[in-house]
Amino acid sequence: MYLDGHVTLVSHPIQQDATSCGIYALKFAESILDGSPVAFHNSAESVNSIRMQIAVCLLENTEDLTNLCYFCGLMDGDTNWIGCDVCPRWFHQNCVKMQVKANTGKFVCES
Repeated sequence: MYLDGHVTLVSHPIQQDATSCGIYALKFAESILDGSPVAFHNSAESVNSIRMQIAVCLLENTEDLTNLCYFCGLMDGDTNWIGCDVCPRWFHQNCVKMQVKANTGKFVCES
């Protein structure tokens, strides 16, 4: 950490695996921004609990995107919409060029 013109080593938990670096980066940033020590349990169970807390926070603070075309990301434009018959995504028909399967009569998006 950079403090008063000097780089200072901050005591912190050590990552125990190769996949939770994002969790550590977010917890480090959170601690630095609120001025608290960088301290949290780093067991696999604790890291998974933190991961779930972050996921819930993101979902609770995400805007409703159901009125956006999954292809172009816009709400306006073509007023004709088509929903994928496999997943819950909706598209402007012009964006997907109305790719309805001839043998089933269903629209299945590329995802």
